[in-house]
Amino acid sequence: MSIDGDNKLSGKRVFVLEDEPLIAIDLEYMLYSAGVGAVDVCLSLSEDVIKIAKRADAAVLDLTIKGVSSIPIVLKLLENNIPTLIITGQSGDAIDPAIDNVPRLSKPFDNSELVDWLTSNAAQTDTSTA
Repeated sequence: MSIDGDNKLSGKRVFVLEDEPLIAIDLEYMLYSAGVGAVDVCLSLSEDVIKIAKRADAAVLDLTIKGVSSIPIVLKLLENNIPTLIITGQSGDAIDPAIDNVPRLSKPFDNSELVDWLTSNAAQTDTSTA
């Protein structure tokens, strides 16, 4: 995960919704190390989450935030054509069918998997006019 002139993530903004502070800090550090231009981290489901998330080129969300499902946020992001990745410790059987087709990584995951997903998805978006 090195930064170079051909980095497809350069200038991209990634939204992260994760209620575990240490995981959120690790994700933020890893994303900046991968060359992402900006990372917006939310640790809770505040009323501003959607407004902040809509500025992103991609979103990475934990499925459960302080015991509350983030599925409504996931659906809103998808409705706004923002590439969205779920990171979760829940088994596949516990996933709501409404988000069955949303890509996900199971915790713990290899950081390169997240970077690969972002490179394939966020690199193709353009929210600079939003």
